[in-house]
Amino acid sequence: FTRAEGHRLVLRLPTKYFFDVSQPVVVVGFQEGRGKIWKRYFEHFLRAPLGLGPTYASVVSEQNSFRQPVNAHSVWLQTAVGGGIGALTGLVLFVVYVLKGLFALLRGGGNPFFVWLVAAVSGSVVAASFVDALDLRWFWVLLAIALVTIENNRRGVPAPS
Repeated sequence: FTRAEGHRLVLRLPTKYFFDVSQPVVVVGFQEGRGKIWKRYFEHFLRAPLGLGPTYASVVSEQNSFRQPVNAHSVWLQTAVGGGIGALTGLVLFVVYVLKGLFALLRGGGNPFFVWLVAAVSGSVVAASFVDALDLRWFWVLLAIALVTIENNRRGVPAPS
């Protein structure tokens, strides 16, 4: 949907957002955007290595004058700041266990399901470094599917092909 307002052209989407094409686009660089957030989160982790608890985003945002609660958009930083070194260690060990198990399955046979699962989980783990994956169901569902596949393989249950 578009309409002319005087000499401005405004693009309205069927949501509450709109783009005014006559206004310059503000580009936020890494150091002013996500880099700044990551730096602040890492500083909080160093100050409170046992974690800030489930309200970590509000605490970090309030102490750094962010306009609203801001997540780190990194599963590793969010886990470290929220749950501390114990939670981060647990998450890293779990992901390493799953990836090692998947790569062992991949070496053991050429099942296309294993290839797909290794690619999906590996890509999700990398993506989790740059997005808010703690709330993304697909991240946890893929890890669960991988874990069930690894355990089923150990018990001799055939994998889908």
